Amino acid sequence: MIDICVNWFKSSFNKDREEVLQRALDAGIHRLFITGSDLNSSLQCSELAEQSPNTFSATAGVHPHHASEWDSQTRLAIGELLRKSQTLA
Repeated sequence: MIDICVNWFKSSFNKDREEVLQRALDAGIHRLFITGSDLNSSLQCSELAEQSPNTFSATAGVHPHHASEWDSQTRLAIGELLRKSQTLA
């Protein structure tokens, strides 16, 4: 089983992030797609997916709630994450 939209770096997971992961694994989830909703969380997701490639896959992007943060630097950084993920695949 796969969970396709995990906001892993959301502050609501700060207290029990590892317990949440263990419960998911115990329930039969074998892969979690963690969702980048801004540049910072996209970078965090990418790093975690690299560290634990058998458990996590990452998305990168900017959610509409963070659209005001989009600029040329963000575009370049998200593009770099995409290129990086293509070399890891």
